[in-house]
Amino acid sequence: MKPNGPSLDTLAIVSLVLEGIIYGASLILFTVIIRVLLRRDGPKRAFVCKLTTAIALFVLSTIHMAINVVRVVEGFVLYQGAYPGGPTAFFADVMQWSFIFKTLLYLLQTLIGDGVVIFRCFVAWQSWKVVAFLIALWFAVAASGGVSVYHTICADGDNYNQVAQSPRGNSVWALTYLVSTLVANSAGTFLLIYRLWSIGREVTLSAHQAALRHGDATPVYTRSLVTAPLVRIFADAGLLYSVTLVGVLLTYTMQNRGVYVLLDMIVPIISITFYMVILRVDLHSTCDCPGEMTQSGTEMPTLEPSRDPRSCDESSIGHVSFDQPPEPMKSLQRVQTIDNTLIV
Repeated sequence: MKPNGPSLDTLAIVSLVLEGIIYGASLILFTVIIRVLLRRDGPKRAFVCKLTTAIALFVLSTIHMAINVVRVVEGFVLYQGAYPGGPTAFFADVMQWSFIFKTLLYLLQTLIGDGVVIFRCFVAWQSWKVVAFLIALWFAVAASGGVSVYHTICADGDNYNQVAQSPRGNSVWALTYLVSTLVANSAGTFLLIYRLWSIGREVTLSAHQAALRHGDATPVYTRSLVTAPLVRIFADAGLLYSVTLVGVLLTYTMQNRGVYVLLDMIVPIISITFYMVILRVDLHSTCDCPGEMTQSGTEMPTLEPSRDPRSCDESSIGHVSFDQPPEPMKSLQRVQTIDNTLIV
């Protein structure tokens, strides 16, 4: 299949503009996130980890944006008349230091983003067996991405594919990289959402049983203060990243030059997905949310731990305590722990 789509010099300008817009949004979110993290009370270790991750993503996306600016200046101003073939040939040359460096930045950004998703799953499930496959995919992303960068560095002037901007024979590694990161992100997001949904369902059923034992036979409309919002938050973030990855994979396999634009856009998008989760969780945690309500509109009594953590009798009706919660409130405590750790 022959390369198709706009010329590389045209795409360089389009890519810079679109990445600049998305980077601007990520810059605004980053400043907001820093304020959120500084005023938020929580474990010091979690604060340091969140702050470090946010700064790392911001620094990588900033350097990536700066390199694209340098590439456009070099291609259209500095080397316009001196480079053989003009700007189109310049942007097709994979041996340019700027192309190799920004490819490496994209790899590092992807590894951080996928690593956060995997860690979220581990915190939610508390099982290495569940995340073992995701960890294997993470190493596959690192290995295939590293080999792809190495092949690009070792490429000569006559041995590269203009569509993939990578040496011939490297397309398999690049495809493995894209598929691995897509599967890792999609599977990790699905496992996390399913875990949160199952915990919310446990709590809802337990609250309904408690209401029946307390003499209220009307259906219970429980509004989970933690699980339901988290499900929506992580679903939105995972969907944004996954849709972009699908676009990259499709344009790459179709040998459409538009893949360059998506690859540049996805770097700040990874940062945005991380910032968006922190911000939305903070907005939810600071809002005043009413308790669980019965169909009649009265507030339903909530659960408090009893001596027997597996029992849920009348003596356990009262206020929810996350210090020594009964079953299945222990599951809800784990979700609360998720909010206080690296998961956001």
